[in-house]
Amino acid sequence: MEQFIINYTGQKYKESCQFDSYDFSKYNTVVEPFGGSFGFSRYLYQTQKLKNINYIIYDNNKELIDFYKSIQQYIKNGTIQDFINEYNSNMDDIGLTCKNETRKYDCLYLNLVKKKIINMDTNMQFMILNNIGLSFIPKCRYKKNVIFLDMIENITFIHEPFNNIDFEKYNNENTLIYFDPPYLNSFNGHYKNHKKKDTYPIYESIKELMDQNYNIILVHIFGDCINSLFEKYFKFDYTKYYQVSRNNTKHAVYSNNI
Repeated sequence: MEQFIINYTGQKYKESCQFDSYDFSKYNTVVEPFGGSFGFSRYLYQTQKLKNINYIIYDNNKELIDFYKSIQQYIKNGTIQDFINEYNSNMDDIGLTCKNETRKYDCLYLNLVKKKIINMDTNMQFMILNNIGLSFIPKCRYKKNVIFLDMIENITFIHEPFNNIDFEKYNNENTLIYFDPPYLNSFNGHYKNHKKKDTYPIYESIKELMDQNYNIILVHIFGDCINSLFEKYFKFDYTKYYQVSRNNTKHAVYSNNI
């Protein structure tokens, strides 16, 4: 089974199949201001085979961006497979002696640091590697058949809060900006450093960008509040199943360009 370098990646990669009938080949740059595991960009790269796009991934989580840059450095140095092999080898050793997941995680982290297999600065970066879901409980998983490494090598990763991003440089016909921001009136605890009061101004800014004819795609849970803001840009809706809550939820796609 193929997998991404981190365990928990959300569902944007899989649910982006909703865009299968759309052609994005006219764009040479794709920007994700709320990058996370950049599921939409991975979809374009892997499923739509858009390998030559300049993918730019922003995130407010410095540890996450630093983690991606660490992996990127392994790839550029030609040592990524050594890292993966050593990681899996240590998983074998620790799995024989440690059954508790949290203890296994601690042992694996300390082993790899001691052996200088990893150069990650903080335990948090390593937790990103082994994070599983919204519980934030670290669970170690083998890294086998890892894909998207060639993509990661060429991505531009930027640590920047949304309010500090200079969108003017992305206002051209060849650039697409994909927004998957913290949802209005929803739990957003998995967005680091995000406060509830900051959510609505994000959508006001996105609306301004759309009205100014930036090429925008916005994905959000369907609801009266979001629809009142973006109704004229509504394109389609789809149902998403949340594994944690086990609920089916209607989502909407808004765009001024598809």
